[in-house]
Amino acid sequence: MKLPEDSEERKKIFMLIGIGVAAACYVLYSFGISPYLQHKQEKRAKIEELEGKIWRAQLDVRKTKTYLQENNDVIAKIIDVSENKLQILHPNLGNYLLVASDIINRQADNLNLVTDEIREIPAPKKLDEDQDPDADDAPRFNTYKVNVNIKCSFAELTQLLQALENENPYLCITRIGVVGQKDDVMKHAISFDVEWPTWVNSKQPIKLVAQQMIAKSAKE
Repeated sequence: MKLPEDSEERKKIFMLIGIGVAAACYVLYSFGISPYLQHKQEKRAKIEELEGKIWRAQLDVRKTKTYLQENNDVIAKIIDVSENKLQILHPNLGNYLLVASDIINRQADNLNLVTDEIREIPAPKKLDEDQDPDADDAPRFNTYKVNVNIKCSFAELTQLLQALENENPYLCITRIGVVGQKDDVMKHAISFDVEWPTWVNSKQPIKLVAQQMIAKSAKE
C-alpha cells in the first residue's frame, strides 16, 4: 500500500494501524493466554487430589481384601504419573533446573522459539526440619518453580503454554508478564512462571512400589 504524501494523512494511517495491533493483542491475551492463569487453582487441586489418594492408599493397604484391588489401582496410577510419564518432576543429579529447562526448551524448539533465560524461583519447604517424612500426616508433595523469559508473539506464547500443559496436566502456569517492544510490535518481551509438583521424600516412589507388591501378594 502506497502511503499518501500528506503528513497528516500518514499520521492518521499509522494511528489506525497502531489501534488495530493493540486490539488484536488484547483479543489474543484475553482469549488465548488469560485462561492459563485462571486454571491455576484447578491444577493445584489435581495435586491435592493425588496426595489424598496416597494417604487413602496407605490406610487402605491395612484393611481387608475388599479394598486391596482399589488400593493397587490407585498406587499403579500414581507410579505411572511419577515414574513413567515423569509428570512429577525428578531432579537430575540433585538438580531440578536442568530437567525443567530441558522440558521448556524442547517445547520451545518444536515451535522454533528460543528462550532468553530460565531461572529457579526459591520456594518454601513444606516439611519442617523435625517432621518425620514417613508420618501419615506428612505432606507428600512440594512444588518447584522457574521463571522463563522469552521474546515471541501472543500466538506463539499460547502455543508454547498449550504444549507444556498437554505434556503434563499437573504443570501449572502461575504468572504471565508482557512488555511491548518498540522495534517489533508483533513480538513482546514475555516473562512467565511454571510450577511442577515434586516429591517431598524422594524415596516415596520406592515405598509405593513396595505397597503395590504387598497388595498383589495379598490378592494371590
